[in-house]
Amino acid sequence: MAVSNIKNIGLGGGLSMMVGTYTHTANAAEATQVVAAGKVYSVQINPQITSGTYSVGRLYSVSVSDYINTITIYPSEGITAGTFCIIYGN
Repeated sequence: MAVSNIKNIGLGGGLSMMVGTYTHTANAAEATQVVAAGKVYSVQINPQITSGTYSVGRLYSVSVSDYINTITIYPSEGITAGTFCIIYGN
């Protein structure tokens, strides 16, 4: 997996939004995106399905260490790409 086209947008009030795209190939490792802020308030993963359906499983996880948040996007069968939106702040 690869993450690209990342944009950061200030929302005011100490909040920011990060948007981007990810691509997935068969048997690829998960992709990670680091957010250096105090708290992640929302993560939305929007997968694009190549055909048929995909099994709804774990699309992402958030781990925190010393105010550094790492969002991991997991590959799923049938998904080749997608977009994400992360809202974070202090």
